[in-house]
Amino acid sequence: MSVIVVPDVGKIPLLKLISGESVLYPFEVALFTNDPVISKMTTLAGLTEATFPGYARLALAGRATAAVINAAGRSVTTWNQITWTATGVSAEDAAGYYVANSAGILLWVEKFDAPIGMRVNAAFLKLTPKFSLESVFSNL
Repeated sequence: MSVIVVPDVGKIPLLKLISGESVLYPFEVALFTNDPVISKMTTLAGLTEATFPGYARLALAGRATAAVINAAGRSVTTWNQITWTATGVSAEDAAGYYVANSAGILLWVEKFDAPIGMRVNAAFLKLTPKFSLESVFSNL
C-alpha cells in the first residue's frame, strides 16, 4: 500500500489553500527516481527528479473530484489522469511522484508500491494524482 505524505514544508501552504487564504495553483506533478525514506522531513532536495527522454513536469489540471470514502475507509480526492511517455531509452525507473506549487514548495509525495520502468522507447506511466487528509501513521 502506498501512502501519501505531506512533509512539514507543505503543511502551512496546504492549510492556506484549504482555508481559502491563498491559491497555490498551478500545481506541478513530477516523478522521482531515487528510493528515499518518505517522512514529514522529506524535501525536494531529497527527491531525484526523473530525466528520461520525453519527461517533463505536468500541470495538475482541472479541479479535484468530489471527496469520497474509499474501500479502505479513507477520505480521498483525485484529479484527471496524466501520462508520461518515454521517447527514447534510459536507465530510469519511477519510484513515485510528488506535487509542488509554483513557488517550488513540496506539497505532498507518494511512493509507488514498486518502481515503474521507463527504460524503453514508448514506455508509459499513467497516474491519477490523489490526496487524502487521513493520517495513517503517527510517526510521519
